[in-house]
Amino acid sequence: MESRHKEYDRARTVYKYALDRLPRSKSVGLYASYTNFEKQFGDRAGIESTVLGKRRIQYEEELAHSSQLNYDVWFEYARLEESALKSCDHDSPEKAVERIREVYERAVAQVPPSAEKRYWRRYIFLWLGYATFEEIETKDYDRVRQVYEACLKLIPHKQFTFSKVWEMYAHFELRRLNLDKARKILGTAIGLAPKPKSFKVYLDMELQLREFDRCRKLYEKFLEFDPTYPSAWIQFAGLERGLMETERARAIYEMAIAQADLYDPECVWKAYIDFEEEEEEWERARNLFERLALASGHVKVWTSWAKFEMSTGKAISDRYLGLDEDEDDESPDEPMEKDEEAAEQARLQGIKLARQVLQRGYEDIRKRWKNEPEGPVRDNLKEQRSIILDHWKLLETEIGDSVALSKVEGMMPKPMRRWRKLDDTGDKEEYWDLVFPDDEKERNPGTFKLLQLAHAWKAKQQEQQSNSIPHQTEATKSPPQIQINQPSEDVPVVS
Repeated sequence: MESRHKEYDRARTVYKYALDRLPRSKSVGLYASYTNFEKQFGDRAGIESTVLGKRRIQYEEELAHSSQLNYDVWFEYARLEESALKSCDHDSPEKAVERIREVYERAVAQVPPSAEKRYWRRYIFLWLGYATFEEIETKDYDRVRQVYEACLKLIPHKQFTFSKVWEMYAHFELRRLNLDKARKILGTAIGLAPKPKSFKVYLDMELQLREFDRCRKLYEKFLEFDPTYPSAWIQFAGLERGLMETERARAIYEMAIAQADLYDPECVWKAYIDFEEEEEEWERARNLFERLALASGHVKVWTSWAKFEMSTGKAISDRYLGLDEDEDDESPDEPMEKDEEAAEQARLQGIKLARQVLQRGYEDIRKRWKNEPEGPVRDNLKEQRSIILDHWKLLETEIGDSVALSKVEGMMPKPMRRWRKLDDTGDKEEYWDLVFPDDEKERNPGTFKLLQLAHAWKAKQQEQQSNSIPHQTEATKSPPQIQINQPSEDVPVVS
């Protein structure tokens, strides 16, 4: 009636009065009528207010019918109210802020019933969203502190903790220039529930503040808490090296590799070797490779050692040739005279040492393979033998020494088809195996010699065919008849 008499304000007041007093279950049709009214006679603010009210009812009904622990609905509800604050033409800012706070307070009151971290992850982000809103939108910093403190009191730190909460709280205090308070927060986090992430946050803060003595103490605490954590050792040594404390860095690496239960020790060894290589302590790096080879003996150690020898020889050679001089070096000293002879000797020495390392590595792996009983470990060692020979062949190809390359190619394994008996049925199954020439030579010296002659004749024939010789002798028309007695269960594949 009011709208028919063009009393739009009075009609709007009637609608709002009815919507505030009627229960949600009976106001669905009324809201639809109110929405149509605003679309016909209202302005933009009125339409938005109607849509916001309708979405509020939807969220409230969803929370009522599903579960108050549905944190995704609470997130969407809070974002709805925050968007209403940014366009609060229809409402006062104070009232919009109160609505947002009410939603967040209701949301964080829904504490997960179980003390398992997976149930708390989404819940904690409600607290973080609440604190971020108070800091950015309302700038009520005392209330921000209250939110963080209430959140930290609620978390069962004996079972688990959330480093993100401690980190954001500390960074908030840093933005407020309360450095002592930020340190106290992170110190409490480490003391109450130590975690690698908490140590890293604290260390990053002190590094940015250039408080290196505090960083040392933090690394010591970190390693007391978890001496098996490799990144802590590496970063601690990196800190000392950055401060030009080379001996302290070296001592830290030594303590790290001495840890019996160190997790992933290979990365610490690699960092230690890289450190000595960058310091151009070649002999120290070789000693480390020697110790690592004795401790591990893995094929990666030998191949890395060979690469190191090659790169070291090249680096020393470049130095003699004056190729590694720093263009920005403003030293008044005259540049070193080029010594091509010494450079070539350094390069050849690097090649020699690399070959010696690969030869020694191959013999070491082969010896361990021979002493290992049948099983997965023995198969893995055989694969390592093949890998180190592949690496060796690649190295000789890069060097360009055809004689050395032929030697390595003669050591390469050949695929062979074999049969083995199954334990349960006694039947035989076919499988492919790698046969190394040195193993065959040791097991069947006579057969190995005949096979060598056959391969040599085949290579000679291929060479003659490639040279396109027009007249062939009778000896080349028919191969020599060589009788080779192969075991019935081994069928070699000659490529």
